[in-house]
Amino acid sequence: MAIYGDGKHNENMEYTAPKFTVTDKVVYRTTHWVVETYEDTYRVQCQEGDISDTWFIESDLEGFIDNESELGQEIIKVCEDFEEFDMDGGYDG
Repeated sequence: MAIYGDGKHNENMEYTAPKFTVTDKVVYRTTHWVVETYEDTYRVQCQEGDISDTWFIESDLEGFIDNESELGQEIIKVCEDFEEFDMDGGYDG
């Protein structure tokens, strides 16, 4: 039984180890929001991972905002509670 041509063996039937091997894979879903106040605009990003979520908050005036700060927690809560407007006239959320 010949296995030549399977990409793992050469013409002498010697096994050739693959150059690269995938050992792990994580799929993220990334959601972006723009949150505005009278004083500032915040660009918020959440990467939803298999185990936990990672938040990034950037202010136009102050730069990056610490997620654990009172302001960071307040902005995250606004994003989590946001209900998207449905074009059919209702809310989707």
